[in-house]
Amino acid sequence: MVRIRVNKKVVIVIPVFILWLLTLLPLYSLAENGVDVTISILKNKELEKYGRKVFVTGVWNWINISFDKNVSRVNITLYKGDNLPLTKNEENFYAWSYDGDWKAITAYDGNEYIDKGNSKKIGNEICFRVSTENIVEDDFENWTLSIKYDENEITIPIILEKPLRSLAVTGGITVNVEPFQTVTAYGDHYFTTINNGNLPMIINVSYDKLNDRIVTSNTDTILCPGDSLKHSVEIKTQAWKPGIITIGGTVTGVVPDDIIPTFITSQPTIQLNTAFMLSPGSLIKIIVGHSTYELEEIEGGNLTFQYKKEVEIHRDEERNVTSFLCGGGNVTLSIHVQNLSIVGVWLDGDKISNYENITIQLNPLQENQIDVRIKALPEVEAGKIIYKLTTEDREYSYETTIKIKEPEENPVIEKREDILPKILVGLGIIFAISYIAVTYIRGRK
Repeated sequence: MVRIRVNKKVVIVIPVFILWLLTLLPLYSLAENGVDVTISILKNKELEKYGRKVFVTGVWNWINISFDKNVSRVNITLYKGDNLPLTKNEENFYAWSYDGDWKAITAYDGNEYIDKGNSKKIGNEICFRVSTENIVEDDFENWTLSIKYDENEITIPIILEKPLRSLAVTGGITVNVEPFQTVTAYGDHYFTTINNGNLPMIINVSYDKLNDRIVTSNTDTILCPGDSLKHSVEIKTQAWKPGIITIGGTVTGVVPDDIIPTFITSQPTIQLNTAFMLSPGSLIKIIVGHSTYELEEIEGGNLTFQYKKEVEIHRDEERNVTSFLCGGGNVTLSIHVQNLSIVGVWLDGDKISNYENITIQLNPLQENQIDVRIKALPEVEAGKIIYKLTTEDREYSYETTIKIKEPEENPVIEKREDILPKILVGLGIIFAISYIAVTYIRGRK
């Protein structure tokens, strides 16, 4: 007699596993019966909730039934709950058939809720395009889909869900542009639109400024439920002065007209669109400035100062460190250093003798360039250049950190003697001696 030991933990897990399998029985029975069913609005994009297929009310849905053989007649029925209702109305029962012609078994107020012109049979696949009234009061209801064919019937538990619009936007784009340049600029990264609802939407984007100069990818594009789109931009720039341009806008999702039944021309069953408003800077930020420079906007952007945050130099090196001013009016610039010596200062190429008090007449149509030539003091590891800008209203201070590195030692390259000539001479001597020896031996013979 063979005894089988059962682990008590397994005994607990098995019933849970069996219950999970029972939830899949409708799917397995479909495969066994040679029938495959999909429910979607567009592009065979199915929705599921709690393990059930979702049918969205008030819009056209495709119920596609694929058979493993040719079927001449098919009836499909949608009814509320698990059992056929005793009293049938537009709130609990819909039925259609195909026998070479598309027919509505039920009609309410003259509406058959089937798109006969677009329903189709392709080989062994029969595709019903059908709808219901927008009847779900809560978020969803449990319904049943019944399919009868050739004396067979299968039933599938489904969910009827009311139309839901939900659009999310994440991310943002930064565009870097050199000052006073007219180019086509491309952004770093992208922003993403996400369809969190159950209706496909056509995505469009408009901006609160420069709208006619921005081209956005993946617009006028249908975004299906559960999917996302990445949007990049290209911008036709103008000759912008240095500064930061922040751009917000509106991302709009509109339900395509062709999925909305218009049983009464003036009153469609449903008309949905959703707009996602975005604040300035949340979509696009254009930084007009020199690459790798810090950009400071002063006094509401009327004045900008660009400078290096950090510079590395060798201890025995002299280096020019450049900064830029742009704006209107007059400013006073004072330059100081720590652990450095100033070799010279130039403003727009002209050497300045008193660099602790430089008066600059600004022009908003061009930049003023300041070059500070520095050298590290002995035995220090870091230094600073301190810029102090004074306007009529206040003083502003900025710093460039100078990291000082030891001079790079040139590696000593050992000069190797070229021995090839010696090898050749040695081979020549060996050849000559061999030749003399052979000639001598032949002469004695």
